[in-house]
Amino acid sequence: MSSIKFDTAKEWFEKLRDQLVNSLENLDTDKFIITEWNHKSEGGGKMSKLKASVIEKGGVNISSVSGKFEDGMIGKVPGTENDPSYKATGISVVLHPNSPHIP
Repeated sequence: MSSIKFDTAKEWFEKLRDQLVNSLENLDTDKFIITEWNHKSEGGGKMSKLKASVIEKGGVNISSVSGKFEDGMIGKVPGTENDPSYKATGISVVLHPNSPHIP
C-alpha cells in the first residue's frame, strides 16, 4: 500500500472515531476515557472506553502500525520475499447498550 493511501485511510479512521465518540457522548453525560498506545516498531493507536447509563460498556478503538516482518515470516506471507515491510490501520467498535431486560 502506498504511503498516500495508508495516510488517507488512517486519517479517515481517525475522523470516524472522533465522530462516533462525539455522537455517543451526546447520548449521555459520561465521557469516553481515551488511552493512547504505541507500537513497538512504529505507530500506535487510541483506545476509547465508555461506561455510562445508555451504553453500559463501549469501545471505539483505532490502530495504525507499520514495521518489518520477522525473518521467520518472510516468504510465508505473500509478497514478503521482495519487501518484508507492512502497514496496517483499522477501527474496532463494540457497544453493549443497557437493557431493562438484562439484570
